[in-house]
Amino acid sequence: MRPTALRENSPTRSRHETDFHMMTFEEATAQMPVEAYRPHLERSRLTSITLDRIKSELNRELLSQAKLIEPKVSRECRIFGVGTTTPEFCLDYRLVAFINRRSVFRLNATYRVQIATEEPASEEFLTIYGRATGDMQVWPYVRHLVDSVTGSMGIPRITLPLLINSGVLDRPSRGGRSNSASQSADHLR
Repeated sequence: MRPTALRENSPTRSRHETDFHMMTFEEATAQMPVEAYRPHLERSRLTSITLDRIKSELNRELLSQAKLIEPKVSRECRIFGVGTTTPEFCLDYRLVAFINRRSVFRLNATYRVQIATEEPASEEFLTIYGRATGDMQVWPYVRHLVDSVTGSMGIPRITLPLLINSGVLDRPSRGGRSNSASQSADHLR
């Protein structure tokens, strides 16, 4: 299942590649508390993590004015395959560093996470998995990528924290997602 640029209603798009609007983390955990999530997680297995897309930009002129690059990281999650035993997630990470309100460095990376479940995966399970477990599984790859790309560009390496937690991600507040929700996800990892 490769990512496509096809529209959702396109007849050539497979049922697994249909974008699914994810419910909020709060809605999912209200319908599937931790006690119900854990057994589903135990009967699931990670099958692959792949880097689907990467784009980086650097403003070398502005970089010369920087003493220290402190990036902001945000993440969005898209789900594919709700109701199947082979769901996927696209985790879109965006790292941006600013100097005087101007972007000096930008990195966008999309990781595709595939899992296998014993029974068709519910929307609630996939929402929680994408928010809590998926971040934990992909974060080492994100850290390595950022370190590698910044080193290869000849700029001071950006080393992200070892563990992802609510303080690392600058989660967007739209769609009911907030930092308080990411803090409540810590116990599900």
